[in-house]
Amino acid sequence: MSLPKTGLTTKPSVSAEQPGGPLDVVIKWLIEDPWRVVAALAVLLLATETGIMILWHKLGISSALGIFLAPLLLALVAVPLLYLLVFRPLQQAQESAEEARQETRQNVDFLKSIMDSVPDKMMVVGPDRRVLLANRAVRTEFGQDPSEAGLCCHQVSHQSETPCDGETTPCPLQEVLKTGAVKVVIHEHPNKDGEMRFVEITTSPVWDAQGKITSAIEHCRDVTQRVQVEQKLKDAIHSEKHYAEKAQAASSAKTSFLANMSHEIRTPMNAVIGMTDLLMETDLNPEQRESANIIRTSGEALMSLINEVLDFSKIESGHMELEQQDFDLSQCIEGSLDLIVPKAAEKDIELVYEIDGNVPTVIRGDTGRLRQILLNLLSNAVKFTHEGEICVSVTARRFEQGHEIEFSIRDTGIGIEPDQMEKIFKEFTQADISTTRQYGGTGLGLTISRKLSELMGGRMWAESVPGEGATFHFTLCAAVAKQVRTIRRDQTAFDVTGYEVLIVDDNETNLKILSAQLHRWGLTPTVFNTPESALESIEKGDKYALMITDMQMPKMDGTMLISEVRKHRAAKELPIIVLTSLGLGRPDESLDISAYLTKPTKPAQLYQNISNILRGDSGSYTELITTVRTHDNARPLNILVTEDNLLNQKVAMRMLEKLGYKADLANDGMEAVEMIEKKSYDLVLMDIQMPRMDGLTATKEIIKHFEGTTHKRPLVVGMTAHAAKEERERGLAAGMDDYLTKPIQLVKLKGVLWKIQVQNG
Repeated sequence: MSLPKTGLTTKPSVSAEQPGGPLDVVIKWLIEDPWRVVAALAVLLLATETGIMILWHKLGISSALGIFLAPLLLALVAVPLLYLLVFRPLQQAQESAEEARQETRQNVDFLKSIMDSVPDKMMVVGPDRRVLLANRAVRTEFGQDPSEAGLCCHQVSHQSETPCDGETTPCPLQEVLKTGAVKVVIHEHPNKDGEMRFVEITTSPVWDAQGKITSAIEHCRDVTQRVQVEQKLKDAIHSEKHYAEKAQAASSAKTSFLANMSHEIRTPMNAVIGMTDLLMETDLNPEQRESANIIRTSGEALMSLINEVLDFSKIESGHMELEQQDFDLSQCIEGSLDLIVPKAAEKDIELVYEIDGNVPTVIRGDTGRLRQILLNLLSNAVKFTHEGEICVSVTARRFEQGHEIEFSIRDTGIGIEPDQMEKIFKEFTQADISTTRQYGGTGLGLTISRKLSELMGGRMWAESVPGEGATFHFTLCAAVAKQVRTIRRDQTAFDVTGYEVLIVDDNETNLKILSAQLHRWGLTPTVFNTPESALESIEKGDKYALMITDMQMPKMDGTMLISEVRKHRAAKELPIIVLTSLGLGRPDESLDISAYLTKPTKPAQLYQNISNILRGDSGSYTELITTVRTHDNARPLNILVTEDNLLNQKVAMRMLEKLGYKADLANDGMEAVEMIEKKSYDLVLMDIQMPRMDGLTATKEIIKHFEGTTHKRPLVVGMTAHAAKEERERGLAAGMDDYLTKPIQLVKLKGVLWKIQVQNG
């Protein structure tokens, strides 16, 4: 063991490396090998003896005297030589050994001082478990030195007369001496007062100069407090897990309860809304039609409330799952706007739509939840706006994993007071009670929208000036889709540049957006915010390749403007695109309108129409006003309605009858399976929850019946009052071909029937 020296001084030994005289060199050479000393001494004695005899012979000294003096002279020579060659090296060896022993004692004292400075118990233990060295902490606790008393390590570390052995008190010493690895164990034992204590024993090997393990150092530390804290932490974690499981169970029970309540409410609502739809298809006087419309509107409001409560419950319980699939972002936004257009048109509110050029068309995310947020914000904007406009703008920022997309919905409505700004995002809360009474609503829509935005990796906030309107912003993070396209920012739309386009619109925002879009496509727009100034430009002889005009404008509307323009420019000379709101009648076709676009103008549709017109491909105009397509020549279908609720039976049968179909009726799944085995059907409308045999089981039985046969099995469309996504997935997993959520609306049923007609040819 190499340890630093202490401050004590010792007599320095002569180092073999220090320089010396010739005699030292000779002595060093001689003592390196004992036989050299013997040979040198023999040669010296022989030479001395021979020299003395020769000298005496020359001096004529008597040989007898020579015999007497020779040993004396030899002794005089031999004694100093013996001292120099034998005794002096032995004396030096003894001095070196004493110095080594003194240095060892100093090292041991230094090691003891180090061990004594450690507050925990520390000792050196031999292979026989005997304590070889102990620090002050050990000596103080025992009142003596365990090494002098011959105590073993187990007697010192945890005051036991029995050596450590077994699983409860494993002995680390033998393993350390055998493997050389450091070992840490914790022993539990009572102290001298009978109190249970926990001792952590760290055992480390001690190696000699030859690399052999001679002993071990044991470091004993009282870790009772730490073990108790760890145990409390484990208990707390266990309790937290237990309470979390109880909370999860309670949350699941709440979600299940709300889902069941939703089902129970939807079942009678199916009859209310369904029968109201059928009622409004009949000849009613104005008072009756108004009453029926109130019933339908109230029913739809109630269904909206049920959906919001169910969504809020899912989010709060952590059961809201977002889909991840590629979808067209512009189609999602424009589809949401299409649903709001009728309400905005009723209040004569201008809808404006702008999407920045760097926004990707295809992104990855949940299109349904994004549409839900947009519809909620747009519905609120229409609800709280009495005049003016609602502008939707979309921008994007690229980052490494995808895009951060920001949506802004700005209105010119009543606005929000600053101290009420955060209240609107709290559940069951609106800006104030009077707002709730005047405009209605549950106060859940913005809460759900904000939480959905956060689930999508974004955030939602609002800005407002009371009396001037409000702007709601929200962002979401969208992953990069497999196929990414941008909104025709760098696309060259036309082979010939320099086309000038005349734009007429009394809405300044719409003018800016249309102008920016045309600039992006390489066109040169000239904008007028009044029809009179536009007409004046044409009368002066200004030439334009195309004219885009709004339909509804003050003083002179679009029809009047086009009539005046046609007096100066023919259709071939100046094609005209009309921007109109849903519900407004189309102008006289004699005005030769090239295209009709529904506001808010969709960039893709506007681009396509401008491109077709300027290239001369506009033989037939495009009309994008929503119409209901009828199919008078639909082939009769054999339909089986499987429903156990009497009211829902009547609703379904009356709806099918209204659409021109006749159907058979089964009261439960078992009866449906029996009827299908006897008669061929094209379609089975299958309720999910029924007595005897539910819809899922009945669907599986129907599929099983047709397996291995050449007969075509009927398509099965599930019907349920459960609005949860999981219910739809269960139905499709059972083999259903489609799914309808109650209350079933006439238009949705018509769509399903038409799709089946197409599939059947």
